[in-house]
Amino acid sequence: MRSRTVKIFWIATGVMLIFLLAVQVGRGVLDYKRMPAFARHTKNLAKDATTLNVERLAEKIVLEKKDGVWTLASSQNYPAQESTVNDILAALGSAELEERVSSRSDRFADFELDDVRSIKFSAKNEAGRVLAAGRMGKQVLGSWDRSYFAPQDASAVYIVKGLPRYQLDKSAIDFKTRVILEAPKDKISSVVIHSGRTTLAIKKDGAAWKVNGKNAKEDKVADILKGLGQFEANDFAEPFEVAGGLKKLGLEKKPSEALVKILMTDGKAYELWIGEKKDTLYFAKLSDRPTIWKLGEWKVTPLKAKEADLVATASSVSSKNKLTP
Repeated sequence: MRSRTVKIFWIATGVMLIFLLAVQVGRGVLDYKRMPAFARHTKNLAKDATTLNVERLAEKIVLEKKDGVWTLASSQNYPAQESTVNDILAALGSAELEERVSSRSDRFADFELDDVRSIKFSAKNEAGRVLAAGRMGKQVLGSWDRSYFAPQDASAVYIVKGLPRYQLDKSAIDFKTRVILEAPKDKISSVVIHSGRTTLAIKKDGAAWKVNGKNAKEDKVADILKGLGQFEANDFAEPFEVAGGLKKLGLEKKPSEALVKILMTDGKAYELWIGEKKDTLYFAKLSDRPTIWKLGEWKVTPLKAKEADLVATASSVSSKNKLTP
């Protein structure tokens, strides 16, 4: 009799546990189905978004896409680093809300969702419709791709998967491209470099290149022109460096190190100013742009080549002619 009672007790306990487990699973499935969509009104956020706003502390960053090109509208329409913007939009488009952890806005500070520490963002389409918006909090402890998130104008706090905080934790400079100019060799008409009292004029003459009107060493000239194909800065000048004015950087009126004028076959022209050197980096800017960059010494050295290094000697021209059928 006693063993039968014990048996019934364990069976009842097992049934109760199974029931509670089923309830929990059912609640979890129901809660998952009730999770609001992270991205709305779009099947491809990365493709449909034309505006991206990111706000952290006192900095508000506005990016806009026009004719398929992203620019930093909040920084005088400075060209944006396309890969950085696309990575963010791809993450926003694939992110999913996993779990609601709070329904109270007074707990925002616990998740770093308060106004001081959160990162607010919104992505909109061409019609101005919001595709994704809210505020990012701290990353979930022990997870590299989960963060706390509060939808725009909502008090609920969720865990979002696929969107680590660092993805959006960027300043304006992180969105700026470092490409100063793009001058493919086959589209360059001439490159004129003024450095000190010397001038180096590299010009296209039919299918060949000439340096100051003399036959050029094609390989040496090719090295210079190749570097201009996608000419990138190594860094941006710091605010405290720019605060002293352009004269201190060697970029006022006449650049102290070199003035490089590039003319393209389509008529487009660039005027690159290279100024003072600090450590191993030169300050530089385009004549018609306010941005101050820093160029590595190895980028500037080829532009300071001497005529003797680029002009073909009589013997080299003779050898080339002998090899030409």
